Amino acid sequence: MERISVDRPSLVVRAFELARSGRCRSVQDLKSQLRSERYGAGEIQAHLEGRLTVSQLKGAIADALANKGAPVP
Repeated sequence: MERISVDRPSLVVRAFELARSGRCRSVQDLKSQLRSERYGAGEIQAHLEGRLTVSQLKGAIADALANKGAPVP
C-alpha cells in the first residue's frame, strides 16, 4: 500500500489549485486528475458534487482558460 504524504493539500484545496491552473478543461477533467493523484473516489464525490462547489470550480476553470487564451468549453 502506498503511503500518502501528510503534506499534501486537502481535496478541496487541490481541486481549486487545479481549476485555477488551467490544466483542466472541465470539472470531469479535474476529477480525473484528482483520482490520478490518489484522492479517493468517495472523497471526490462527497466534496465536489454540490451545486455551489461545482459552479465555483467551473468559474475558476473558465477564468484560467480565458487567461490562457484557450476556448472555454
